[in-house]
Parts: sequence; structure tokens; C-alpha cells
Amino acid sequence: MKLTKKQIKMNLQRFATEANQTQAADLGDIKSVDFVNRFSFSIQELLDVLGITRKLPLVQNQKIITYKFTTTRPATKAAEGEDIPLTKVEKKKDKEYTIPFNKERKVATAEAILAHGADVAINDTDNEVLGTLQLAVKADFFTYLAAAPTKQEAATLQKAISKGWAKARQFFKNKGNVSYISFVNPMDVAEFLGDAQVSAVTSTQYGFTLLTNFVNQNVVVFDDVPEGKVYTTAVENLVFAYYDVAKGDLGSQLNLTLDDSGLIGVVHTPNTKNASVETLALSGSTLFAEISDGVVETSIIVPAAGTGE
Repeated sequence: MKLTKKQIKMNLQRFATEANQTQAADLGDIKSVDFVNRFSFSIQELLDVLGITRKLPLVQNQKIITYKFTTTRPATKAAEGEDIPLTKVEKKKDKEYTIPFNKERKVATAEAILAHGADVAINDTDNEVLGTLQLAVKADFFTYLAAAPTKQEAATLQKAISKGWAKARQFFKNKGNVSYISFVNPMDVAEFLGDAQVSAVTSTQYGFTLLTNFVNQNVVVFDDVPEGKVYTTAVENLVFAYYDVAKGDLGSQLNLTLDDSGLIGVVHTPNTKNASVETLALSGSTLFAEISDGVVETSIIVPAAGTGE
């Protein structure tokens, strides 16, 4: 039986529609969008906890260079009729940072998908990769806090937080109304709470415990802070820098799925050669202090009995 042109066209349309109903690329995009959206939400949650609003997008392996001003005032004042001696202001290079470019790759085999389903073999294992990326951001942040702080000592946690606030103010006294934040070890908080009544509102976000109005300051309990150390700085001193993987050729060449922030790019690729589904995630971000001297490290040194502080 010979088909008419109309019948042939209808059959082709039917086959085309059926072929487009379930494609691997469609399923991959759904996973990728979910992955990047959850990651970006978590990073924003971290920034909200810390109160950080300053974001610095970078492209093409740009470096971060921080500077500090030094002011030299004249040793003597001008007498009547004399020339007024100059006050010299210099802008000097302080620190230079290069953000590492993170590449994460994971493969789920056909057997794993067959035995446990895609949700476990692909999605749940993607969550583990997501967790490692989040931990890396927090670990890098502490590295910058501890790199070159201004150091001092105090006898108790409460005194350390108070003295940290007072010392940090010296670096931002010309910056107007500045908010301050301290980072402490949970064991030091437990030691303090065991002996004192304190009014504080506690919340847990992004793996941090946030104590609001703790000794008149916002305090973040952070496991990576060494016991006996308190780090204090101005919130405005903290900057979130990241590679904008949405820009340039990278996203288009690798067919990355991106969110609006461009914080992370992900692609899921079926591999017919070895019957597996591969996840590739690319990102690069860090938190750093613009004025490194403005990070104050206060060590809790308990004085010997009877000696006082």
C-alpha cells in the first residue's frame, strides 16, 4: 500500500514528537539546574549570616590585590608665619590573592543507577559533591582570617570579644557607622555559658551557629576557629570574590548549566562508551578581608591564680 504525502508527513510528525518526549539532555538539565540553584542559595545564605553585601565577580583568572594607606604627619606644628609642613599619604600594596579554580568530576555507573535508582546514584551523590564545595568555601575563609591578623590577648571569652571589638575599631574609625562580627570556637562558648548568664538569640544556618547580641555583638561559632582564639573585624571589611563562569567561552564550550549568579557551572553527560552518567562541576570563590590588619586575633590566656589579667 502506497502512503500519500499527507500520511507520510503525519507519521514523521508523530515520530518526531515521540522522540522528543524523553531525552537524556532534558533530564540532565533538570539535575544541573537543581544543583546550581541549591549551591547558589547556600552561598547566599552564608553571606546573609555574615552580613556580607560586597561581591566581586572575576573573569579570566584575575588576581585580587589589596592596598593599605599609610599617613605620615609632621613631627612639629608650624609657628606663626612659617610654612605648614606636609602630611604625606601613601597607598601601598598589601596582599595579593589568586582564587583557585575548582573542578569536580563524578561518575555514576549504569549498575549503580540500576541497583539504587537515579535519585541515589546521581542526585544524592551530587549532594555530597555540593557539600565538599561548601566546606571548601568556609575553610578558605578561615585561612584568610588567620593569615596576618593584628594580635592581642585577653583573660576570658567575653573580654576577648570586647577587646577585639575595641581594637578593630581603630582600623575603621574613619568609615562611619560600622558593624562588627567575631568568630569563636564552640568550646570557648560552652566554657563561657557554663559560668555566666547571657541573653542571646541563637540560629543555625549554613553549618554556622549565629549568636545575635552575644555580649553586644554578633558572634559566629565556627568549628575551624582554634580553641582559645577570637577573630574580630568589620562586616564591611569582608568581600566575597568569585569566578563568573557564566561569562566568556567556558560556559558555552562545555554546555554548562548556570544560574543567574554564575557561581557554579554543572553539566550531566551520559557516556555510552562505559554506560555511566558523569557530573562535572566548575567553580571558584572565596571570602577575604580587604584590610588584613583590620582582622584582630585575640588569644584567650587564662591568668595564673591570684595574678589577675
